[in-house]
Amino acid sequence: MLAPHLPADDQLIRKTIEEHKAIRELIPGDQDLPLAKISLLARLMHDHIRYEERDLFPHIEKKLSPAELNDIASKLKQERSCSSEWEIEFWKDK
Repeated sequence: MLAPHLPADDQLIRKTIEEHKAIRELIPGDQDLPLAKISLLARLMHDHIRYEERDLFPHIEKKLSPAELNDIASKLKQERSCSSEWEIEFWKDK
């Protein structure tokens, strides 16, 4: 989504893409994860989210114009669908 707005050789964007790839590679499509991989995945996700919050997002806000940020925000607001059917809707408030 940021590709049209930030250069692909941007160091923080490169790091983000590499981390997203590493996280995806840990998740098998339809298999259970062993506990060791779950722990590694949890650590990677935690560290990556903190990196995005502390480093990447402020970097993007400095580099992009308000119009570019608004363009990204409008794309994020578009409805997304998921083909997975969850037995328990864990994301809803009880």
